[in-house]
Amino acid sequence: MKMKELSTREKIIQQSAELFNIYGYHGCSLSHIMEATKLKKGGIYNHFKNKDEIAVEAFNYNYNRMLKRFRDRLDYDKTCLDKLYSVIDVYVSLIDDPLVKGGGCPIFNTAMDSTNTHPELKKKAQEGIKSFKKYVEIKLEEGVRTGEFRSDINIKEVSTLIIATLEGAIIMSRIDDNRECVEFAASYLKNYVRGLLPPLAPPLQGGELTSVGSPPDPGGARGGGEIINNRKYLKQRRRELRNNMTTAEATLWKFLKERQLEDRKFRRQHSVGNYILDFYCPKEKLAVELDGMHHFTAAGYERDKERDKYLENLGIRVLRFENNEVLKAIENVLEIIRNSFTTPGHS
Repeated sequence: MKMKELSTREKIIQQSAELFNIYGYHGCSLSHIMEATKLKKGGIYNHFKNKDEIAVEAFNYNYNRMLKRFRDRLDYDKTCLDKLYSVIDVYVSLIDDPLVKGGGCPIFNTAMDSTNTHPELKKKAQEGIKSFKKYVEIKLEEGVRTGEFRSDINIKEVSTLIIATLEGAIIMSRIDDNRECVEFAASYLKNYVRGLLPPLAPPLQGGELTSVGSPPDPGGARGGGEIINNRKYLKQRRRELRNNMTTAEATLWKFLKERQLEDRKFRRQHSVGNYILDFYCPKEKLAVELDGMHHFTAAGYERDKERDKYLENLGIRVLRFENNEVLKAIENVLEIIRNSFTTPGHS
């Protein structure tokens, strides 16, 4: 929303949110707020009783913006692992694309600034940090319950480690005036979280994919090991994704379903290991992925690179298309997929 479209109260809150993040609660004076908003003291007090009330509303504004950034990213994720990666990536984004002037995590900044001086702000900041930790705990619990993560992890310790490491790394990166520390922390945490997954074994003969350490799943791969094609813990998520396809996915599916493309059988939202593929042809061992805007970031690129490497190690080839390619040039997309086939028809 543009500044001129904001109400006077919203304008005060938005400007004050930046000022409190830059100067802190005590450093930010009413004069700062008057100068930024171009309002006189009476104009401000028409909407707020005092500076304390402005500070609380400014915190709420920053907190809601932080939540929106998380939601905008997490909405695209398919697994608990993906969601934890996104939590890490959102924190990294606070260095490259700060929510407010002054940078850093505005929730943690408020917590540090109000620790011994402003009980209400301190309480709100505590609740904000706890909500981030709680989200991580929920995703870990969900992953353990469904088998995506090992059952022997200490959920509270892991969630504390993740949030504390990220918040500390952001502070150090701001102090050092570079992003090396936060990049190191993000890389370390992603490796750490990846280590929470059950171990995977290489493919068996015949292209069946399995993991080690569990009895065979009668509904999937033959032989020893637990199936990693369409793991049960991802069943509900796969169903949700099939029922809520993007416009690009629905468009491409019209041409892939029922063996329409060179008599090849494609599956929607087929999972391999901990990844859910947009479309998968078992006979060709070919994954077709459609990429929206969230893929075209440094973090998105790295995650896709890691995902593709994992699939390639299992002998699965990956084709990627932008959503717009499907929507505007479907025949070209179909031709590329068709040209990638390496086996005879009747798959």
